[in-house]
Amino acid sequence: DFGYADDFSFAAISKFELTDKLAVRPSLLFGDDFSVLVPVTYDFTAFNSNVGGFPLSPYAGVGASYTSGDGDDDINLLLSAGLDIPLSQQFTANAQVNWGVLNDSEFGVTVGVGYNLGNFFR
Repeated sequence: DFGYADDFSFAAISKFELTDKLAVRPSLLFGDDFSVLVPVTYDFTAFNSNVGGFPLSPYAGVGASYTSGDGDDDINLLLSAGLDIPLSQQFTANAQVNWGVLNDSEFGVTVGVGYNLGNFFR
């Protein structure tokens, strides 16, 4: 992650589908500060397209963030938008923009690759 919990931080990202189009995408960010991001997102499957043979799946949503550091704890309204790019049945690349819009405005970009657990929780 670049910018939300620090200039650069390690991010653990996840996605839990609620329906075919709704998902919760919690993230933990570990840098100089510690942040928890919990957006509920809508997948825009009607806008899916293929680029270079990879399908692109955009999404956007709203949620909450919690940041702890510098003696301050901050809870914020979170706006998120991103893109999932399935690389194979096991792996998905992800890029997400996160913006905390109320108290101390925070902005960050998270980029990563996730392992797909499939129907592990179903």
